[in-house]
Amino acid sequence: MTIRSSAKLCVLGLALLAAVGAAQATLVTNGGFEDPSLDLSSGYKYLADNPTNYDSTTLKGWRVTDDGDGERSYAMDGAVYRPRGVVIPEGHVAIFMNQGTSLATDISLVAGQRYQVSFFAQYCVTCKTTGPLEVTIGTDTFQFVLPAGYQSFDYVAKSTNPATQLSFTNTSPTDDYRGITLDDVQVNILPTSTVDEPPTAMMVLMAGALLLVKRRKKQQAKPAVAA
Repeated sequence: MTIRSSAKLCVLGLALLAAVGAAQATLVTNGGFEDPSLDLSSGYKYLADNPTNYDSTTLKGWRVTDDGDGERSYAMDGAVYRPRGVVIPEGHVAIFMNQGTSLATDISLVAGQRYQVSFFAQYCVTCKTTGPLEVTIGTDTFQFVLPAGYQSFDYVAKSTNPATQLSFTNTSPTDDYRGITLDDVQVNILPTSTVDEPPTAMMVLMAGALLLVKRRKKQQAKPAVAA
């Protein structure tokens, strides 16, 4: 293989990797809830400042709706809560959702697109028993029974209709202190040409390009031999 063909292979392989990465870019804005505008100096920030109006757009990229029963939902700072045994799985901020709370954000899916949803969630171990966490994308709804500790949830589905909204709802019964903690929300569109298919020549080409780049970097990193 000549140097010229090797260079072409590297460029093609990297371009294919970039295309795959672009296809898997998350559709969710601020899925980690890391919003510098939130004042978390006290360790938490209620997502609705008005005690008589629980609906809010305080959190960047998200809309909060609440039934008004019990404590308001809030953003929590892991740096403050960590000494109390609270662990934030991604970044510094997670969202505590009391019963009757929904978080919603705008996304864009067309009918027939395959997508992957992932997030971290747990129920509050010092609170009352919670109901399932309900996840809705367009007209597609899924429910998840949560563990006591953070768990990563990940599922793949195909949109049955165009979807413009993703929402999470705490379906616990009407009673205070039935909390769910949510973090690191992502929705990725899956490339339909490669889903559920065996490895193709294109994938082999990409693997070869990566191997070649790795070998060239290794060769360049070799120390000079002293005379």
